[in-house]
Amino acid sequence: MKPTEDSPSSIVPCPHCGATREESGGYRRRKLRTFRGIQEVRVKRIRCAQCKRQKRALYPEDCPRSRWYAISIQEHFLILASHRAPESVQNDLAKNLGFPLTRPTRLRWLRSAGARAKRLLQRENRLLRGRVYWGSVDEWAFGRGPKGYGYLYFEAWTGCPLWGDLGHRRRYERVRELLWRLPPRLGVVSDGAQEVGEALGWLGRRLLWARCAFHLMREVRAKVDRKAWGEIREGLRVLRGLGAWGRGEAFFWKELLPRWGKALEGWVRAWEGLQEAWGAEVPPPWTNNVAEVGHGRLWRRRRRRVLRSLEVGESWLMVGLYRMRHRRIGEKSPWERLTGTLSPECWWRPLVGRIKGSTQNLHLPHIPHKPSPPPPGGQRPRA
Repeated sequence: MKPTEDSPSSIVPCPHCGATREESGGYRRRKLRTFRGIQEVRVKRIRCAQCKRQKRALYPEDCPRSRWYAISIQEHFLILASHRAPESVQNDLAKNLGFPLTRPTRLRWLRSAGARAKRLLQRENRLLRGRVYWGSVDEWAFGRGPKGYGYLYFEAWTGCPLWGDLGHRRRYERVRELLWRLPPRLGVVSDGAQEVGEALGWLGRRLLWARCAFHLMREVRAKVDRKAWGEIREGLRVLRGLGAWGRGEAFFWKELLPRWGKALEGWVRAWEGLQEAWGAEVPPPWTNNVAEVGHGRLWRRRRRRVLRSLEVGESWLMVGLYRMRHRRIGEKSPWERLTGTLSPECWWRPLVGRIKGSTQNLHLPHIPHKPSPPPPGGQRPRA
């Protein structure tokens, strides 16, 4: 493969002396292994004619810049690794290549993909400031054997994954650090897990907190019989339509609570947070279902893994979150539903190397604020 010559308009001044005159600095040969075999690459060096320092290099058009290992092999590895054990993917690639892939190579590829996915997620999250009003956080177990425990944060209406944390133990400090990065007065919907509740209690009024109505109703269902449960469920549906202020508040304290006081203890504890959340400009969703669905998408890939190395587990988690964000579900991906901007056509390519069209240089247009629609079955509560 021969290098491609540049046009005169693409010549830039020397970063060392500022001169624009260039001259050839010779060639160097590199060998690149791909699925087509071993190819020899000639790279032309360009140096400054005044200070004799190397300015740049000319690469062939079909040669991946800055990386001399088989970038196409790494792409196939990342594609096949979805929902499959890495060892089986490694064996399949070995049959096609004619030589095995070592474990250090596979781990190096996973670490590099995880680091790049983390940088891409951070860049995209900076573009989402002012667009997220309610999120959903939940706890999940990772793998088998020596398990790890993670906390994921999703956008509550579209299910777009925003960030995640993985560790060996349950600790409310991890949830606190995860939520401390959020802007003040942002909303969080959770199922009331102990660590999540302690972290939100420590943060106080910095964030809005709304308990998941499904988990609250499940607590009520465990305390009453079937007949009473039917009456309570109808009353809670009426409460959902009335809201937490005015008529809804009077209905809860004067109608539901005197009749079903013991069964509604969870609602009483969560009432202050629900009242503040339902009275916000953008009301929260009724449940934290998006977090449960997001955990289900990761379940196939995490259930067979053993968390021996926390670094490898975090790399896998970053890759999984980036894939989940840009993979299309139906007609659109979660990123497209949230921002209105198209996701990369090949969502795995930005994890391998810099390519044209990736989201690393993406600048989203300003989207005016539009309040989310009220929950189905009732009007939006008034503040």
